[in-house]
Amino acid sequence: DPQPGTDPQPGTDPQPTVEPVDPEPDVPATHTVTYEDEDGNVILVITVEDGETVTEADGADEDERWAVNGIEYDFDMPVFKDLRLVITKTEDLLEAAALTVSLTADDTAADRKFNITLHFDGAEDTERISLKNGQEATFRMPVGTAYELTVQGEADIVFTAQVQSDGTDQDEANSTQNGLLTVSSALGAGENRVKISASAEAKDQTETKTETKAESGKPPYLWIAVAAAGVLAAGAGVFFVLRRKKH
Repeated sequence: DPQPGTDPQPGTDPQPTVEPVDPEPDVPATHTVTYEDEDGNVILVITVEDGETVTEADGADEDERWAVNGIEYDFDMPVFKDLRLVITKTEDLLEAAALTVSLTADDTAADRKFNITLHFDGAEDTERISLKNGQEATFRMPVGTAYELTVQGEADIVFTAQVQSDGTDQDEANSTQNGLLTVSSALGAGENRVKISASAEAKDQTETKTETKAESGKPPYLWIAVAAAGVLAAGAGVFFVLRRKKH
């Protein structure tokens, strides 16, 4: 069995599961699941709809398991990508670690969807998912695998991430502004989580205040002009009355 810290095999891909976000109505995506024996011979090929689960196929002995990239497959996990399940001896299975990514948004961003990319060292592909408030996704890779997670939102979004590795919270949360957050860590044998919080910044009020101040500055000048006109008119009236009295 590999020890914690063992690098993943080249070309391995994670086993992710995520609740589908806003699937097309009545037109669910489909995925191909291929079952192979230890020599690479195809036993069965099936097509499943996005978010469905699959069951074990015939062909594995008592000391064998169905695995993806050397990690025993969890048949309770929904399928949202093509899978290649291979019969693997139990002594050849890699020690797996799970990474759960969750997202919580406050009232200012609760109706938004955020794009998340996740790259594991040794994996050929970068995983791309979208999460909304209250959703989470789980990925399985060998213990010790390093990963980098990036979450993207609009420019007014502020993200905060609490990272947990091997069941222990890291000392500092990662946070950023301008709608971009990057987190890097490695998978421990215990619980691994990235808890992302999203909040929209309040709109900048500087421009509004400037306009209000400019508008509030207009009335004094107007009143000064009116007052000056009144003084001139009053003076002209007095002069006219005095001239009449003279005559």
